[in-house]
Amino acid sequence: MKDLAREMWKCIKVFIHYKKINFSTRLAYRFNFLLIALAVIFQIFFNLVFIQIIFGWVKNIKGWNYYEVLLVVGTVMLLDGLMWSSFAFMSVLKMHIKQGTLDGLIVKPMDTQYLVSIYRGDLEDTARIIIALGIIVFCIKNISIGWMSLSLNLCWYLITVICGWVIIYSISVMLNAISFWTIETASSFNLADTIVRSSQYPIDIFGNKFIRYSLTFILPLGFLGTFQARIFSRGFDPLLVAGSIVMAVIFFSISRLIWNKGLAKYSSASS
Repeated sequence: MKDLAREMWKCIKVFIHYKKINFSTRLAYRFNFLLIALAVIFQIFFNLVFIQIIFGWVKNIKGWNYYEVLLVVGTVMLLDGLMWSSFAFMSVLKMHIKQGTLDGLIVKPMDTQYLVSIYRGDLEDTARIIIALGIIVFCIKNISIGWMSLSLNLCWYLITVICGWVIIYSISVMLNAISFWTIETASSFNLADTIVRSSQYPIDIFGNKFIRYSLTFILPLGFLGTFQARIFSRGFDPLLVAGSIVMAVIFFSISRLIWNKGLAKYSSASS
């Protein structure tokens, strides 16, 4: 148990160290940092305006009111911000393989996938997290939930958000691991970004049952915003919570398998 705690603490310290480096690198070009942060804010602003326009014409969409849909948007924005600021969607893997710097990470006494994952973090995307938290608090104030229910719902919400984070991370690993077989993976990165963007609307808007099931169990959009918002606003659902945990375990296991297969395929730059 002590060895596990020691390893976890070491991982946390390495994570913090990398984030400090990322932050220092970003601040070396402060105008660029500010420009990107403003671009993030404008992107979020237009997303919110789009939702506002829709609900200017209708009162609800497939049983989802304005604040519930906004909660979905805020949840997806939170997950997106966490991914960008912590793992940058694994976008550095291609660089490591092309430049041969992956060799240096492989020989370090720590899991290579973990080191690649935390190597880069776009800390200007913390703006997404801050705004997302503001949206979530705004929704809480406008959704009728008792204090006792609010505490319980928040607990289950956070658990499913963590599961959603694991699912997005796992998808990013799977898509970026294609770099082990082919260098050009720009389309894979765009696909990961598209999956997140497509998650910001409740999957109930799709009338076809087959499409809804596909977006739940094959391409898990429902676990990246819809189900979290449903649990928070409508109460605990054991199937959704258990499903989130199971899907997170399945996707992470598959991503780990693909990563190991790809790493075994990798030819060192020095070989």
